[in-house]
Amino acid sequence: MRRNNKKQRNGTGRAEARAEAPSSPWFYILRAAWLLLFVVTAVLILNAGHPPLGVELGQPAPQDFRARVTFTSVDLERTEAVREEARLDEPP
Repeated sequence: MRRNNKKQRNGTGRAEARAEAPSSPWFYILRAAWLLLFVVTAVLILNAGHPPLGVELGQPAPQDFRARVTFTSVDLERTEAVREEARLDEPP
């Protein structure tokens, strides 16, 4: 332990640590792989929840799409038509 403390006091500990960096190409390949994994994960997390389709509301879809989750779709025009009919059926 004293030896490490001496190196740090003299300021040579960091230089020796840099000199002992692995010269194997696998070290750099693994480091690049970890960086690539981090970037891909960050992109996936940041894009989660965004619709992957280029289709907007009311636009006919060029093909059938399957939903990833169960949902209920409400036809607003039909709902308004039924409300209007119910309003007209009520006595004044």
